[in-house]
Amino acid sequence: MVKAILLEVYTINFYTIESLRTEQFKFTPGRRIQIPKANGGQRPLTIANPRDKIVQECIRMILEAIFEPNFSDNSHGVRTGRSCHSALKHVKSKFDSSTKNSQI
Repeated sequence: MVKAILLEVYTINFYTIESLRTEQFKFTPGRRIQIPKANGGQRPLTIANPRDKIVQECIRMILEAIFEPNFSDNSHGVRTGRSCHSALKHVKSKFDSSTKNSQI
């Protein structure tokens, strides 16, 4: 049983990697379900294919490794370890250091 599952996972991974290498990979549409809201209505929720999530994460890691060194230290958008809070701390530290220098 375990061997059959491992063989299936290996086969799926092999074809996924091969389709990425040959640029034939296609993302599958997410599964849409309706979930209840507090007011009694419903809202849509899309559940992505786990294989697609893994491929997206791999692409993100590759692009981050390529472009992260080129970003400015002042850029805080959607970056690893940076956020609006880190941007505000950066501005505060720059402001504090400039006001100390002007008082001297």
